[in-house]
Amino acid sequence: KVCVSVSSNAKVKVTVRRAWTSGDRRITVTDPIKVLESIDGRKVPSRANVIRVQLGSFEGLPRRVGYVLLSVTATGGEENSSVVIGRCGVRRTRFMTVTAGQQSTQEGWVRLRGGDLCVSASKPTPVVVNVLGIG
Repeated sequence: KVCVSVSSNAKVKVTVRRAWTSGDRRITVTDPIKVLESIDGRKVPSRANVIRVQLGSFEGLPRRVGYVLLSVTATGGEENSSVVIGRCGVRRTRFMTVTAGQQSTQEGWVRLRGGDLCVSASKPTPVVVNVLGIG
């Protein structure tokens, strides 16, 4: 828990490098590490195109993590879409919903239990996926 108070107008920047959950799980905060970006229609997640991301192939990330904190920006196509993210090989859950023609960003924790990250969507949806932390 972090509490900050100021007595007048001030700009405050709080930088967290490590944290612990109430269950004593250690979390390491990283600078954003881009692990997936849909470019020119390539690597666009859809129902038929599940994209596997091996975190260990990116500098600063270990091969196996229990949890990953993600920031996902998705751009809706002609129809609304749900972006589905989770551990490969098991049922993934909806991470965010994006409205047709709109761009949306969502942050959240995803449990990987040492597996790779898989990204899909109900409709073809360009995404940018950044890792913000690991645990």
